[in-house]
This record gives sequence, structure tokens and C-alpha cells, in this order.
Amino acid sequence: MAQVAGEVKHGKKRVYLQVNSQATNQKLKDWRKKNGADANLAYEDLDMNVPDDEKKVAFDTFWARVENKAKDNLG
Repeated sequence: MAQVAGEVKHGKKRVYLQVNSQATNQKLKDWRKKNGADANLAYEDLDMNVPDDEKKVAFDTFWARVENKAKDNLG
């Protein structure tokens, strides 16, 4: 998997999850073949203004949302 991050806009950074060519999972390989090498399996906005004491929870929540979107897109 590859993560590609965009620029920060309005305090948020959009992070895209893409399936790279080294994927070994057959479902991921099939998805990449169907959707293309540059297709985004999932994306989510990461709030860059989270206070330090809340960053771990915010980061864990962010990745949980990315994971759920990726699973939904894989079917």
C-alpha cells in the first residue's frame, strides 16, 4: 500500500491510500487491475490542528476511517 498526502488546506491534509504494484493480496491486486495504478482505494482528511494531547486518538480515528473506506471499496 502507498500513502500519498496532499497539501494542507484549511488546516487539513488529505491523505490517499493507493494499492502499489508489490501488493500480494489477490483482492488488492484485482482492485488495482480493475481501477488502475493511480486509483485511490480510500482517502481521508487529517486535521493538522489537533492539540498534542489528542493526536494519538485523532490519528487512530483517522486510520480507522481510512480502513473502513478501503474495505467498503474492496467490496
